[in-house]
Amino acid sequence: MPSLAELRKKIKGISSTRQITKAMKMVAGARFSRAARQMNDARFYEAELGKLLFDFLSLAGKPRGRLALLYHTPGASDAAAQEGKKGIVVVAADKGLCGDFNNSILREADNYCKKNGERVAVLFAIGHKAAEHYKSSAIARKINYQQFFNRFDFSTAETIGQEALRLYFDEGLSGYVVVHSHFKSIIRQQLTVTRLLPVEAADASAFPRDSMFRCTMIEPAEEEAVLQALLPMYIKAKLYGILRDSFTAELAARMRAMDNATRNAGSLIDSITLEMNKVRQSVITRELSEIIATNEVVK
Repeated sequence: MPSLAELRKKIKGISSTRQITKAMKMVAGARFSRAARQMNDARFYEAELGKLLFDFLSLAGKPRGRLALLYHTPGASDAAAQEGKKGIVVVAADKGLCGDFNNSILREADNYCKKNGERVAVLFAIGHKAAEHYKSSAIARKINYQQFFNRFDFSTAETIGQEALRLYFDEGLSGYVVVHSHFKSIIRQQLTVTRLLPVEAADASAFPRDSMFRCTMIEPAEEEAVLQALLPMYIKAKLYGILRDSFTAELAARMRAMDNATRNAGSLIDSITLEMNKVRQSVITRELSEIIATNEVVK
């Protein structure tokens, strides 16, 4: 049976840990409010660009030439696209202590890479945990962004999007997917695999049709110039929305994990305190027995 001094030492150590986890929960909570606002702004920006793009495409027709590779319509090339080289963007966290957040994302990304084998030619590892996990991966092209979420904005997502587009053409990829966590609520985050490229005609159903081009005449010679600006901009906005979404989900997961850790520490302290009281009671009982026995001997 442990001594009273050992039990008090355990309680002191667990109390210190509980203070740390409680503080980490409060820090994550303070950052969460701002992150949620930025996530909603990013979603709104993506939605408005999506409406603009698909409204324009409904009047202008299919992109041609190099731009056609960014916009996919169902056709005979579907089977070839499925067999072509692919890219994957893995969005994890820079830090741990957020429950199963990182493990679930990396596990899903590993499954995707295993399923597609050597067809996965490009990997973007965003977040320190993703970069460390794929450090020794055999994938030919790996681009790491570590300590990413300390300070990022749209220009950062734009840089990643530009690099992804460059490799999309240079490596002859058939598509990109993003493995990330989607924020549903503070208590629920959903593991998601989102297609980033190519943009598909079916995506138009996600945006309400209130075309601002309804009464607009479009010069055929200018269609390509408009799409040259709109398509990459929409792809970068979509990536930015995913990054904001993932960061908000990470903070929510950390809040929940630290809250659970704080509660568990409290339960453990209660359990050890009860054990300590039992030890103290047994010590007092033994000492009383010794006093009574001594009195009997003296008599």
